[in-house]
Amino acid sequence: FFGHGPHESYNDRLAGAAVGRYATTVTDRYVPYIMPQEHGNIAGLRWLALRSAHGKNKGRGLLATADGMIEGKASHYSDLEQTKAFHTTDLKPSASTHLYLDVRQRGLGGASCGPDTLERYRVHSGQDYRLAYSLVPLAAGDDAGLMHRR
Repeated sequence: FFGHGPHESYNDRLAGAAVGRYATTVTDRYVPYIMPQEHGNIAGLRWLALRSAHGKNKGRGLLATADGMIEGKASHYSDLEQTKAFHTTDLKPSASTHLYLDVRQRGLGGASCGPDTLERYRVHSGQDYRLAYSLVPLAAGDDAGLMHRR
C-alpha cells in the first residue's frame, strides 16, 4: 500500500506514521485489542494491493486505487464479527479477505472510557463526501504503484 504506515494510522495519529510504500500481510494488519474493534486502518491511502500468497493464483490480486486520498484496510474479520465479539478469543479468522474503503474515518476515541475525539478529527453528518476509487486486477509481477499511476 501507499499511505501512512507501516502500522495502523488514523487522522488524529499521523505524527508517527510516515507516508510511504509498505508491504505486509492481511494477518499482520490485525491489532488484537482487548475488546475487538476497528483496526488496521490506513490514512492518506493512495492505493492498496491485495495479492494471493499461495496456489495457482500466487501473485495475482486486486488493486484498489483512489482518486485522491482515502482511508482503508483489509482484514480477515468482518466489522459485523468484531461488533458481536466481546474478546479476541471470540474471533475466528475467515478464509476470505474483507476490503474496506472509506472517504474518511473519525479519529480515535468516543468518550466511552476517556476523552472524546477532538472536533477537527470527527466526521460530521449533513455534509457531502465523495468516494472515488477503481478496482483493477493484478497479474503476478505487476507493480501496483505503476498500475496506480496509469
